[in-house]
Amino acid sequence: MCGRFYIETEDRVMRSIIEEAEKKSKVKTGEIFPSDKVPVLTSCGEILPMRWGFNRFDGKGIVINARSETAETKSMFRLPMQTGRCLIACSYYFEWKKRNTEKIKFKLLPVEHGFIWLAGVSRISPKTNEKTFVILTRPASESINFIHDRMPVIFSERSQDEWLNTLNPSKTLEKAIVEMKYSRA
Repeated sequence: MCGRFYIETEDRVMRSIIEEAEKKSKVKTGEIFPSDKVPVLTSCGEILPMRWGFNRFDGKGIVINARSETAETKSMFRLPMQTGRCLIACSYYFEWKKRNTEKIKFKLLPVEHGFIWLAGVSRISPKTNEKTFVILTRPASESINFIHDRMPVIFSERSQDEWLNTLNPSKTLEKAIVEMKYSRA
């Protein structure tokens, strides 16, 4: 789930988010892959460039997603859920569905579309000393679960501050956007 997303640069608000992050370091736009550096909104209200993925404990690869249902109890995500909640601005995300030998790529976004905020958690990588994040996932809504059984936790701008600063993140997760639409990418 959520192994790629897209950042369009034509949107005026998205462009200002990108420009703010790039005051500190270059970020990638267009199709985003794990380990790319993108603009992320922190609980302090800063837009910072962060790399997508936590290094695995065994040093073999990265973890890019965390299940929202268990993130508060898993050792890798427990502290970031308390102190590193963040939001990743994007235009939409991609998911693939296998049909026989064909892989069909879908573009997914909320029914009420503007750019979207993916819920995440961040930490400083002990290996590289740079800020990294993972995207929180949840069970997919009924409208898209035929494509994939998971989807990112997506917040509207109204829920942004609550996610970043609440003492009860589990309660805020219940306010995530559910209604999604899709098209072939």
